[in-house]
Amino acid sequence: VLMDYEETGRGIYAVYPHNRHLSAKVRAFVDFMAKRFADPQWVCMNVT
Repeated sequence: VLMDYEETGRGIYAVYPHNRHLSAKVRAFVDFMAKRFADPQWVCMNVT
């Protein structure tokens, strides 16, 4: 549909209050996601 469209990038964001301590579960999830998506190979996956 949009053959001339060129994607500039993607971002994944974790939004949480900065003035509170994160629970261990939330911290573990954020750390996992940061490690999982740090490698840009996931961007190149062909989705059909």
